[in-house]
Amino acid sequence: MKNNKLLLIISIIFILLSFAGCVGITDEFGELRNKIIERFGDNYESEFQISFGSVEITISSWFIDFAADEDKVDEMIREIDNVQIGVYQKIKNSGASPTYKSLISIENEMKSNGWKPIVRSVDNGELNAVFIRSNPEEILNRIYVISYSNEELVLIEVEGDLKKVISYAIEKKEFDIKI
Repeated sequence: MKNNKLLLIISIIFILLSFAGCVGITDEFGELRNKIIERFGDNYESEFQISFGSVEITISSWFIDFAADEDKVDEMIREIDNVQIGVYQKIKNSGASPTYKSLISIENEMKSNGWKPIVRSVDNGELNAVFIRSNPEEILNRIYVISYSNEELVLIEVEGDLKKVISYAIEKKEFDIKI
């Protein structure tokens, strides 16, 4: 009887911790999302928003550790602290396509929030941009991806020691690059 209660308590704690990161996105992610949506000028409906915190990522790394043939995949995932994803569908389409002007507007907004652009493109009715942010020690610790089309907006933010993640990826592919 005591074992069943203990198991129930541990299960409840595990479930609460697991879903703590999945309940929603951070305030910062939401504020930046709102500013980006405002720049595009259309109305959007959230298809889904999800955040994976350190608990979910650690549990995922355990499963990957058992399933992966390579140790590097598990090591890369352990360096990630948080992943947030938002997918938004246009509900009122103004008919406007992504333009270079809208890209510059988004870039200015991201820069004002401390992000640096590394990839930007507007082509065939799609806008794609990747931004990075480093902490005060100049360690690459955040990446933000924006993909915008006539139908939807996708935002992704990954936080962690991304320099190590990139290093592991380069080592795994055995590129001849010194880091």
